[in-house]
Amino acid sequence: MVDVVIAGAGPAGMLLAKRLEGLKVVLVERKAGVGGKPCSALVSKRFIELAKAREWVEGSYSSLQGDGFWLKTRIYLLDRDGWERELADELDIRFGEEVQGFRKKGKMIEVKTSKGILKTRWLVGADGAGSRIGKQLGARPKELLNGLIAEVEGRYEGIRIWLRPDGFMWKIGRKEKIEYGGMIRGGFGVLKSFFDLKHFRAKSAPIPIGPPGKTAFGQVLLLGDAAAQVKPWSGGGLFYSLLASRHAARAIFEDSPEIYEDGWRGELESYIRLGMLFRQFLPRVKLSGSLRIDLDFLQPPISARNE
Repeated sequence: MVDVVIAGAGPAGMLLAKRLEGLKVVLVERKAGVGGKPCSALVSKRFIELAKAREWVEGSYSSLQGDGFWLKTRIYLLDRDGWERELADELDIRFGEEVQGFRKKGKMIEVKTSKGILKTRWLVGADGAGSRIGKQLGARPKELLNGLIAEVEGRYEGIRIWLRPDGFMWKIGRKEKIEYGGMIRGGFGVLKSFFDLKHFRAKSAPIPIGPPGKTAFGQVLLLGDAAAQVKPWSGGGLFYSLLASRHAARAIFEDSPEIYEDGWRGELESYIRLGMLFRQFLPRVKLSGSLRIDLDFLQPPISARNE
């Protein structure tokens, strides 16, 4: 019997586990190790400070270029894999094992995995956009987009984006490589055609947009991508997962699922809803000139604070 089983050892699950010091926590991860998820990992100073990730910053930019406009903001390029490996230190992670389902038995939850049964007081589904826990609960995101990355060797300085009706595409200069990407409904054929790509390393992952109506089901919680705690305008989920994990930890310590639902929604839901509206109007928006933005919270440029 353990206190908490967390399905998924991505950032959301590991951030929560770190906050549950003093409890017996087991993370169940289907992959053989942490990291490896396709992600541009463009984050704000807020994230770097709260996540204590300064040593994993690969570089930074003060703006990004659009098609006829500039977005002024401080952007940090995170070595996500390195940061995740550090997070995993001293955590009880069962690699190569997958949570397949669960059933409640009184105040206990039986969690079925690919290698047996775990008994726990709390179960947290942090198992990504295709969460098995979420599917069993009938809690699915409003929309799934394709997160695509094509990497090629080369040098490029800066960040460039192109807005599309369904999302956007980008070009980012990283260490000795150029990253082409898209948050779109199409596949790699769109990237190949738009950027005239011939040979590249392809990586992809679904991006959930729009949280389900409920993320706390008694002692079963959904967290991170499984709860679509993602910025609809950029597809970024690292910072929102970090914030939501604080509410999940408090709910578990105080044995109150309502603390989680009310807490994360009170902090983030208004920005997510505004981002959903922004996505609807994006095809009609024509940006020009230089605009100040906040990477984390969609708000008027005059209010943006991202340094």
